[in-house]
Amino acid sequence: MRGKRLFIATFLIPPLLLYGVFVVSPYAQAFQISTTNWGGLAPDFDFVGLANFDRLLGDGTFWNALKHNAILLLLLPVVTILLGLFLASMISVGGRADRAGVHGVRGAGFIGSSISSRRCCRWPSSACCGRRCSPRTAA
Repeated sequence: MRGKRLFIATFLIPPLLLYGVFVVSPYAQAFQISTTNWGGLAPDFDFVGLANFDRLLGDGTFWNALKHNAILLLLLPVVTILLGLFLASMISVGGRADRAGVHGVRGAGFIGSSISSRRCCRWPSSACCGRRCSPRTAA
Protein backbone atom coordinates (compact mmCIF):
# COMPACT_ATOMS: atom_id res chain seq x y z
CA MET A 1 0.00 0.00 0.00
CA ARG A 2 2.88 2.38 0.78
CA GLY A 3 4.41 1.84 -2.67
CA LYS A 4 1.12 2.64 -4.36
CA ARG A 5 0.79 5.94 -2.48
CA LEU A 6 4.35 6.88 -3.34
CA PHE A 7 3.69 6.09 -7.00
CA ILE A 8 0.54 8.24 -7.01
CA ALA A 9 2.29 11.10 -5.21
CA THR A 10 5.19 10.97 -7.68
CA PHE A 11 2.87 11.62 -10.60
CA LEU A 12 0.41 13.92 -8.82
CA ILE A 13 2.60 16.43 -6.96
CA PRO A 14 4.55 17.91 -9.93
CA PRO A 15 1.43 18.80 -11.97
CA LEU A 16 -0.24 20.26 -8.89
CA LEU A 17 2.84 22.39 -8.21
CA LEU A 18 2.89 23.61 -11.81
CA TYR A 19 -0.83 24.38 -11.62
CA GLY A 20 -0.29 26.34 -8.43
CA VAL A 21 2.61 28.34 -9.85
CA PHE A 22 1.19 29.11 -13.27
CA VAL A 23 -2.60 29.28 -12.61
CA VAL A 24 -3.42 29.92 -8.96
CA SER A 25 -0.54 32.31 -8.23
CA PRO A 26 -1.39 34.79 -11.04
CA TYR A 27 -5.00 34.91 -9.83
CA ALA A 28 -3.85 35.68 -6.29
CA GLN A 29 -1.44 38.34 -7.55
CA ALA A 30 -4.15 39.90 -9.72
CA PHE A 31 -6.48 40.12 -6.72
CA GLN A 32 -3.71 41.69 -4.63
CA ILE A 33 -3.07 44.30 -7.36
CA SER A 34 -6.80 45.00 -7.68
CA THR A 35 -6.89 46.13 -4.04
CA THR A 36 -4.44 48.97 -4.78
CA ASN A 37 -4.58 52.14 -6.86
CA TRP A 38 -1.54 51.13 -8.91
CA GLY A 39 -1.65 52.50 -12.46
CA GLY A 40 0.62 49.84 -13.90
CA LEU A 41 3.76 51.86 -14.61
CA ALA A 42 4.64 53.88 -11.53
CA PRO A 43 6.49 52.08 -8.75
CA ASP A 44 4.38 53.64 -6.00
CA PHE A 45 0.85 52.62 -5.04
CA ASP A 46 -1.55 52.84 -2.12
CA PHE A 47 -3.75 50.12 -0.66
CA VAL A 48 -7.42 51.03 -1.25
CA GLY A 49 -9.06 47.78 -0.20
CA LEU A 50 -12.32 46.88 -1.92
CA ALA A 51 -13.02 50.44 -3.13
CA ASN A 52 -12.14 49.45 -6.70
CA PHE A 53 -14.77 46.69 -6.60
CA ASP A 54 -17.34 49.09 -5.15
CA ARG A 55 -16.68 51.52 -8.01
CA LEU A 56 -16.84 48.64 -10.52
CA LEU A 57 -20.27 47.47 -9.31
CA GLY A 58 -21.69 50.95 -9.88
CA ASP A 59 -20.37 51.19 -13.45
CA GLY A 60 -22.88 50.60 -16.25
CA THR A 61 -20.18 49.67 -18.75
CA PHE A 62 -19.08 46.81 -16.49
CA TRP A 63 -22.61 45.38 -16.34
CA ASN A 64 -22.99 45.70 -20.11
CA ALA A 65 -19.68 43.87 -20.66
CA LEU A 66 -20.67 41.21 -18.13
CA LYS A 67 -23.97 40.67 -19.97
CA HIS A 68 -22.18 40.25 -23.31
CA ASN A 69 -19.69 37.81 -21.78
CA ALA A 70 -22.52 35.78 -20.24
CA ILE A 71 -24.25 35.57 -23.63
CA LEU A 72 -21.04 34.38 -25.27
CA LEU A 73 -20.39 31.94 -22.43
CA LEU A 74 -23.80 30.33 -22.89
CA LEU A 75 -24.23 30.59 -26.65
CA LEU A 76 -20.80 29.88 -28.11
CA PRO A 77 -20.31 26.34 -26.72
CA VAL A 78 -23.81 25.34 -27.83
CA VAL A 79 -23.27 26.65 -31.37
CA THR A 80 -19.81 25.09 -31.58
CA ILE A 81 -21.02 21.67 -30.40
CA LEU A 82 -24.02 21.73 -32.74
CA LEU A 83 -21.86 22.73 -35.70
CA GLY A 84 -19.33 20.00 -34.86
CA LEU A 85 -22.08 17.38 -34.56
CA PHE A 86 -23.59 18.52 -37.86
CA LEU A 87 -20.26 18.32 -39.68
CA ALA A 88 -19.46 14.94 -38.12
CA SER A 89 -22.83 13.58 -39.18
CA MET A 90 -22.36 14.95 -42.70
CA ILE A 91 -19.02 13.18 -42.98
CA SER A 92 -20.23 9.88 -41.55
CA VAL A 93 -23.62 9.76 -43.33
CA GLY A 94 -22.21 7.79 -46.19
CA GLY A 95 -19.87 7.84 -49.08
CA ARG A 96 -22.28 7.99 -51.95
CA ALA A 97 -21.59 10.67 -54.49
CA ASP A 98 -25.26 11.58 -54.86
CA ARG A 99 -25.60 12.66 -51.23
CA ALA A 100 -25.48 16.43 -51.06
CA GLY A 101 -22.82 18.06 -48.97
CA VAL A 102 -20.66 15.06 -48.02
CA HIS A 103 -17.76 15.88 -50.32
CA GLY A 104 -17.99 19.60 -49.61
CA VAL A 105 -17.72 19.01 -45.87
CA ARG A 106 -14.70 16.74 -46.31
CA GLY A 107 -12.97 19.47 -48.28
CA ALA A 108 -13.85 22.20 -45.78
CA GLY A 109 -10.63 21.58 -43.87
CA PHE A 110 -8.63 22.98 -46.77
CA ILE A 111 -10.44 26.32 -46.82
CA GLY A 112 -8.46 27.88 -43.96
CA SER A 113 -5.08 27.06 -45.44
CA SER A 114 -6.21 28.22 -48.87
CA ILE A 115 -7.37 31.57 -47.54
CA SER A 116 -4.26 32.14 -45.45
CA SER A 117 -1.90 31.29 -48.32
CA ARG A 118 -3.88 33.58 -50.62
CA ARG A 119 -3.69 36.41 -48.06
CA CYS A 120 0.07 35.87 -47.90
CA CYS A 121 0.40 36.92 -51.53
CA ARG A 122 -1.39 40.22 -50.99
CA TRP A 123 1.65 41.91 -49.48
CA PRO A 124 4.53 42.53 -51.88
CA SER A 125 7.17 42.07 -49.19
CA SER A 126 6.07 38.57 -48.22
CA ALA A 127 7.45 35.40 -49.71
CA CYS A 128 4.84 33.28 -51.44
CA CYS A 129 5.53 29.69 -52.49
CA GLY A 130 9.27 30.29 -52.47
CA ARG A 131 9.17 33.39 -54.67
CA ARG A 132 8.42 37.05 -54.10
CA CYS A 133 5.00 38.20 -55.21
CA SER A 134 4.65 41.43 -57.10
CA PRO A 135 1.62 43.69 -56.57
CA ARG A 136 0.39 42.82 -60.07
CA THR A 137 0.35 39.06 -59.47
CA ALA A 138 -1.19 39.33 -56.01
CA ALA A 139 -4.95 39.46 -56.18
